[in-house]
Amino acid sequence: AQDTQQKTTSERDIVELFLGIAERLVPELIGSYGPALAIDRIRHAVQQARTDPALTIRACSDVITALETETPGWLTVASRTAQIELVSDPQMPRGTAQVQWNGGRLEYDIEAACVTVLQSLAQAEKEYNEAT
Repeated sequence: AQDTQQKTTSERDIVELFLGIAERLVPELIGSYGPALAIDRIRHAVQQARTDPALTIRACSDVITALETETPGWLTVASRTAQIELVSDPQMPRGTAQVQWNGGRLEYDIEAACVTVLQSLAQAEKEYNEAT
């Protein structure tokens, strides 16, 4: 009986620990790595769409500033001459981006993704506590 009680207590502590870690790391992740993560997603989208001659990348100012130095490299990698338009949108939250090309688009928001993960962990903790 004691082993069962200790197991239940330990499991509950572990669930609370994971949630606590996520709650502390998410704001730091967004603040420190938001633009870098957005740039990685944009690179991936550009690779998928590089046969298209026209791409539009709309993103927050931090992301656009970093991309302005990288865009010439993307043009030489593309299989044919591509035109990449960078649009800075100060209204967009830090670490967000939209890439549009003929026949496709990518919308990336690291903050929304992190909030979704946090909400999922909180829901999992609630369901676990109710079940035990």
